Amino acid sequence: FIWYRPHTDPPTWDIVMEAKVSTLLSQIGTYPVVIDSLVEKLLKREIICADDLKNTTNAEWQAIYDYWGYTALLSLPIQMPSGEIGLLSCAEFSGPRAWSEDEVELLQAVTDQLAIALYQAELYTHAQNSALVAQQKAQQLEETLHQLQQTQAQLIQTEKMSSLGQLVAGVAHEINN
Repeated sequence: FIWYRPHTDPPTWDIVMEAKVSTLLSQIGTYPVVIDSLVEKLLKREIICADDLKNTTNAEWQAIYDYWGYTALLSLPIQMPSGEIGLLSCAEFSGPRAWSEDEVELLQAVTDQLAIALYQAELYTHAQNSALVAQQKAQQLEETLHQLQQTQAQLIQTEKMSSLGQLVAGVAHEINN
């Protein structure tokens, strides 16, 4: 699974998860975007499907083979409500591969389910952040209420002392009289 990161300088592909044959090297990591036409297809939510990248006459497909070593590629984009764009990709390294309609449909179904799961995760994270903000505001309000109660108690005490002082002053005045 790959995230497209357009706001980095330069834009990058961020491979965050992979399932592979144990003999292949891991490709998890961040890589510069080297083929702009793939980004254009991604932004248009087009399926990227190539059966034989090694022997193609298309320069862009050949560049994918040269850079990544893929001999065949099937990638489906996922657009998140937050605006993030991801790719669910299947790649072949050992030779050409004719992607069947059934494989494309299966990968599309998996992509749809993944999009739902990612959206729910995004909502959950947003809900957790909102709850944290609400908890912090509640704590601030509680502290403010405590301060107000202390101030009120001080004002009442001051008022009592002032009244007592006036009473004593009145009694003293009466005694003097």
